[in-house]
Amino acid sequence: MPTPPLVSIILPVHNEAEHAAAAIAQLAGLTYPATEVIVVDDASTDNTAALCQAAAQAAGLPITVLHTATSHGVAAARVRGVHHARGTYVWLCDADDEWDREILSILVDGAVRTNSDVTCCRARRHESSGRTWVMEGVPRPRTLTGPEVLDAALAGLIRGYFWNKLFRREVLASLPNREHLSSQDDFVTLLQVVRRGPTVTLLPDICYDYRERAASISTTDLSRLDNTDACYTMMQHVVESEIRLAPRARQRELRRSLADFRLWFLVLPSVSTPVHHGWPDSATTALVRRFSSSVDVATVVRSARLHPRVAAHGALLKVAGRHYPTAYRLLATARGFSLRTGSALPPSPT
Repeated sequence: MPTPPLVSIILPVHNEAEHAAAAIAQLAGLTYPATEVIVVDDASTDNTAALCQAAAQAAGLPITVLHTATSHGVAAARVRGVHHARGTYVWLCDADDEWDREILSILVDGAVRTNSDVTCCRARRHESSGRTWVMEGVPRPRTLTGPEVLDAALAGLIRGYFWNKLFRREVLASLPNREHLSSQDDFVTLLQVVRRGPTVTLLPDICYDYRERAASISTTDLSRLDNTDACYTMMQHVVESEIRLAPRARQRELRRSLADFRLWFLVLPSVSTPVHHGWPDSATTALVRRFSSSVDVATVVRSARLHPRVAAHGALLKVAGRHYPTAYRLLATARGFSLRTGSALPPSPT
């Protein structure tokens, strides 16, 4: 049998003492045989790094722990891990999440079989509110090349999350250095990859469980929306570059797709996030005033095909206008109204 390609697992950590040992135990339990584990300790002030080292030693798991004296954030930690890695492929995971023991076996099989640069499985997102939904990917395997990759990013079939993706290492390692955003930075990296024309394979397997931490959600963090705006602007530049070289029919298609993307990625999160997380009325009102007039009926109708919840939110914003926060709160209370574009799962049995 051919030797399986080496996969470098990169685990960035910062004060993860509560989850470190469990994360290493999960990595030790993976069925895929050819891995190296690189823990990047982003200047933890607790004993996270020592716990990782001890757990790996107890499990017989080869591990490299890289330390930084000053915290530069998770994005910078991941970049350092990628440049230290030796594997053909790279997988980046989070210490406080869970994953299937078969995740790497499934991802590597898909990557090798299709010679893909990026291979994605689906994931379950567990919100702090208790809602669980399936995100990203498709119900049947699909390999994308050329303009299909940009189309999939515009439609939300592939997003900026790293933990459900296997990257060919050289794709990430060859990206130019840049300033990192405090949030949404993964999406910027994804767009850098998209611009290089990768082959991307989407797999239907649900192999990762992302758990949202209630304590990590800031109720007044305007930088999150600034970063979302920056990501939209970058996508706009990517699309406009494609439009300049495209036939007229493709130009029209890209402009419509960019309008749809703006609605679900920028406009609706910018007005629903403040309401959902209880931001001050002044901030919420200003954002609603800024974005409500930009919602057009044609974009809302198109969105219904791929993202029914987005269409419902867009229609509500268009109709309610400045009364959107009140209408949102009433619907959220009555029917669990939430802006999510994945597939909702029923509650887990207790």
